[in-house]
Amino acid sequence: MFNAKVLNSQATLNNYIELETLEFVPGEQIDLYVKIINTQLDIRYVFNDGSATAKFIFNKANGETEEVVASFLTDDRSIIYATLSEAVTTDIYGGNFQIEIDVAGDASDIKKAIAVNGLSRQILGDC
Repeated sequence: MFNAKVLNSQATLNNYIELETLEFVPGEQIDLYVKIINTQLDIRYVFNDGSATAKFIFNKANGETEEVVASFLTDDRSIIYATLSEAVTTDIYGGNFQIEIDVAGDASDIKKAIAVNGLSRQILGDC
C-alpha cells in the first residue's frame, strides 16, 4: 500500500518539510510536491526504473477528474512534482487526490497512492 505526503514547494533531496495540507487559491498557479510512502514499511518508496511515469488525479467541481502529468525529482525519485496551472486550480476541489505511477512506463505495473487531505481550497472575498 502506498500513501503520499504533501511537501513544501522547495523540496529537494533530504531537504523538505511535510505539510498537513497545501492551501491554494482557485485560479492561481501552484507547485505541488509529494513524497511517496510505502505504508507497510513506513519508508519512502523510490522508483528505480527511469522509465516510470506519474500523474496526479484531482476531483473537479463538475464530478469529472483532472489529470496532470508529474515528474520525479532527479536526485530523489520518491518525490513527484508538477506545476498546476491557473486553469487546473480553478476547477479542482481540495481534499484528497490520487497519484498514479506506471512503474515500467508500459502500463504493466501501476501503483496508486492517495494524498489524504492533501489540498485545501481557499475561498477569498466576502463570506
